[in-house]
Amino acid sequence: MVGSIVILGVLELAAVRIIDNAATEVSLDEAGSFGAESVTLALAPFLTDELLASDPSARAAIDEAGRSLLRRGEIDHIKIWSDEGMILWSDERSLVGETFDLDASDRRLFGSQDYTVDVSHLDKIENNLEAASGTSRLLEVYVGAATTSGTPVVVEIYAPYELVTQRAAALRQKFIPVMTAALVVLAVAQLLLVLFLSRRLARSERRHTKLLERLIESSDAERRRVAAEVHDGVVQNLIGISFGLAALAESTPERAEPLSEMASSTRAAVTSLRSLLGSIYPVEVPPGGWVAGIDDLVDALGQLGVDVRLEVEPVKLTPTEELLILRVAREALRNVAAHARATEVVVRLIDRRGRLVLSVSDNGSGFETSRSEDGHIGLRLIHDVIQDAGGEMTIESAVDDGTTLTVELEVTH
Repeated sequence: MVGSIVILGVLELAAVRIIDNAATEVSLDEAGSFGAESVTLALAPFLTDELLASDPSARAAIDEAGRSLLRRGEIDHIKIWSDEGMILWSDERSLVGETFDLDASDRRLFGSQDYTVDVSHLDKIENNLEAASGTSRLLEVYVGAATTSGTPVVVEIYAPYELVTQRAAALRQKFIPVMTAALVVLAVAQLLLVLFLSRRLARSERRHTKLLERLIESSDAERRRVAAEVHDGVVQNLIGISFGLAALAESTPERAEPLSEMASSTRAAVTSLRSLLGSIYPVEVPPGGWVAGIDDLVDALGQLGVDVRLEVEPVKLTPTEELLILRVAREALRNVAAHARATEVVVRLIDRRGRLVLSVSDNGSGFETSRSEDGHIGLRLIHDVIQDAGGEMTIESAVDDGTTLTVELEVTH
């Protein structure tokens, strides 16, 4: 939404600049058309060969027509040029008869009825009188014309530049509100679209979270069922076998030693199964958070001489995310205790551009990842849940170079 507002603001500024430039160009063109019409209607009848010959009566006639045109207030000065660059007539009498160099673009107007429009900064020699009056710039219009007998001349008209600014302002007042209203409508439409899409996304995320929660609950229920069946079935049977072997050893002294060893092995198997059941049975996040949920494993590793370092950013987690992080961390630490022969372990949780990244790194013996496609059952279960949650789990390891387990999850809040 913020990006859309910024873009619309930039578009507004750009559109205002474009409209301003267009309005100025239109105003200049209208000024040129006005100059051409003024020459045609007010001055053309008085452009005679007698004027070219400096006839006093011809000058008086065009002087009256020119002064009448100037009194309207829309034109400041008028000059009539011959193709030799001589000023045939001007309201500034001191310039009449003077010769100056015309620009190539102005010379091309001789023999045509075209016109050119420009903003004069009064830096030419023939503009000394205008500059001396304190005017900084004028609108300069050159119009191609001809005498009644067809001799080409050019009429130069100076108009106040305020005519351009006023006309441009009038055009801006017409178009800028319309353009602004269109951008506002576009902004509102984008806002509504963003709100609609964000709500759809929120609903989709809620459905995804509920599906993930049901998946975890189903996985937990399956783990509880397996743990209960193993505990009530296999474990109890093995306990009964161990008791039977012990009783048989007492009743048959000649076979007491091998039977006692078998009973001891059976009890060891029961102990291993109970430990396995403890890792299979689903763990819940304690009130102290997921970090508190790995305290027992951190303490156990400390007793084995393994230094466990926690580097956890203060990241806000949903209950589902916290449960997943706890499951992964516990499984990784159990694997370190069982297989890694490590002396240091680093558990790190960061928020990397909207993704939760949990990594558990040890400096243990490592292994060749190419030979561990099957992996441990605990890790396979964790991998499946993480994948269903839309995350990724990777394991990087090398022999004698430690192991790093990394899990990335999309932040859902």
